[in-house]
Amino acid sequence: MRKSKRVTIYDIAKKINASPSTVSRVLSNSDYPVSPEMRKKVLKAAKEMNYYPNILARNLKTKNSKNVGIVLPSISNPFYPSVVRGIEDVALKNDYTLFICSCEGNKDREKKYFQYLMENLSIGIITIFTDLYTEGIQEFIEHGGVVVSVCAERVDNSGVCCIYFDKEKEGYMAAKHLIDLGHENIAILTPPLTNPLRIGKVEGYKRALIEAGIAINQDYIYIASEEYAPNYMDTIYECNIASQLTRDLLQRTPEVTGIICINDIMALGCIAELESHGYRVPEDYSVVGFDDLFLSNLVKPRLTTVRFEKYNVGRLAMEILQKIVEGEQRIKQYNFSKYTYLEKRESTGRPRVKL
Repeated sequence: MRKSKRVTIYDIAKKINASPSTVSRVLSNSDYPVSPEMRKKVLKAAKEMNYYPNILARNLKTKNSKNVGIVLPSISNPFYPSVVRGIEDVALKNDYTLFICSCEGNKDREKKYFQYLMENLSIGIITIFTDLYTEGIQEFIEHGGVVVSVCAERVDNSGVCCIYFDKEKEGYMAAKHLIDLGHENIAILTPPLTNPLRIGKVEGYKRALIEAGIAINQDYIYIASEEYAPNYMDTIYECNIASQLTRDLLQRTPEVTGIICINDIMALGCIAELESHGYRVPEDYSVVGFDDLFLSNLVKPRLTTVRFEKYNVGRLAMEILQKIVEGEQRIKQYNFSKYTYLEKRESTGRPRVKL
């Protein structure tokens, strides 16, 4: 992405033939007297040139803003509240104010959120599994803001402090669990492979099969044809595609005995569809999910799932942001994969001998 040059008070001063000090007084709402005509010219030029103050410099000078934005894909997904709660507990303890921005797959909505956060002099942003190469993030960094991201892989963006996970390892753990139980015909159900979270899990699934000497059968990799639409609750979408993909599996590859779903919501949708056709879990089909949502331990059968410490990663993200803002730490990458576990519950067992 091409980086645009950040507009400064010197650029504005040059455009309207005024001194930089005059421009600075207007934009900082100084009490120093400036004529109404000049004030109007400065504000008009600043708007036309898309000027934002250097966020970090302004806050260090005034010490009056402790605003932090949380940018996430969808607040309707029950995965995210646990992460946000971890961020919130650290933020409130240290007198930070949080703005939660749910993008819902809408790029225009995401852009407006970043503009709002800059206009309100937010000192930092925590993103959770969102695209780190958008214009909004780059502009926020260029204006002195701090970005900490919870992401699916290590990223090559020097302006972002990344807490990343090995999603390939998670996919491997799920598949290996089923293999260790004796399954060989193992399917995986996923939305389109449009992001690193899904791609990594599918690659881990394949690695586990190859390592066990089991041939990869492309017919066992069920990928939905359409991504969920903006403004459409992704939990409903995931339940629906889980049902559809499960029906496809029962028709096309009934010999499958183990099913990996890309997250717990899809796994619960898969189990519901299997039971509606008269099948039992795990007696007929073993099912594994990811994320360990609170629902996963309440349903029957209790769901086997790959989990990581969602609350703790939220706490870590906020702690890191605070240290960077206060100059105690430099931007670097954190591998959080060691805090990933397999929760063995009731939805997996040995494979059936035959239908």
